[in-house]
Amino acid sequence: MIYLQTMRIATPCAIAKGEFNVYYQPRFDVRTLTPVSAEALVRWIPEPRLTPGAFIPEMERNGSIAELTALVMDTVCTDLRHLHSKLGFYPKISVNISPALFRDPSAVPRLAGIVALNGIKSSMIEMEITEGYVAIDVEAVIAAARRFSEAGFEIALDDFGTGMSSLHYLDVMPVSTIKIDRHFISGVGSRTTCDHIVSSMVRLARETGVMSVAEGVETIEQLKYIAGLGCDEAQGFLLARPMPFDDYLNFNLRYPQARQEEDQAQSRILLPQGY
Repeated sequence: MIYLQTMRIATPCAIAKGEFNVYYQPRFDVRTLTPVSAEALVRWIPEPRLTPGAFIPEMERNGSIAELTALVMDTVCTDLRHLHSKLGFYPKISVNISPALFRDPSAVPRLAGIVALNGIKSSMIEMEITEGYVAIDVEAVIAAARRFSEAGFEIALDDFGTGMSSLHYLDVMPVSTIKIDRHFISGVGSRTTCDHIVSSMVRLARETGVMSVAEGVETIEQLKYIAGLGCDEAQGFLLARPMPFDDYLNFNLRYPQARQEEDQAQSRILLPQGY
């Protein structure tokens, strides 16, 4: 049944009808527990229970993924302008890039053009590349990552640590952020191996000048552990779930300290108001 739904909605027609929306899941500075960036996530409005994992592969197969990505990018740029007008700064937004676009020579100039037309600096947008996809077509992904970087975008390597060549990718790709896979974060405090792996990843990021983000933070214990390691950012249901733009804007407005200087950082871990 879900497959039939997917076949029906994952088409350019659904895009033209405005059936897709962008939600934002905040990422938090671990030192201050304030939202400083976010991941843009696609949602299908008529059926919100249908996850991107269900319809994105079909869109990759039928060729409509490029149009959807362009829609997401344009929406993100529009939302960034509105955020700046209300907050006084631009939170960095990460956008997931489908591997289907890695061999498309028009992908980078098209997306860069959308950003330029919106008057947004490319450096405000982070392109997320899932590490597992790199192994499928290493040369194409590395080349695409370099093209995005040359266009001014930052590069985040998602699900870091799940592939066989994580260190190699850091060496050959212009990566600015690693997102530590939730599998390792979920085992923090209960599996010694995960403790060591996460600690090593955070240290590696710091020593190579790369931002570290812990994905899937769902407990206070996990948050305290990554804070003790010096992890830069945290993302997960403990802090915030994905939300539509208006809610994301209001969420940010609750944190005026997000605009203060770093020397205002809190010295202990606190949960955001309402948690």
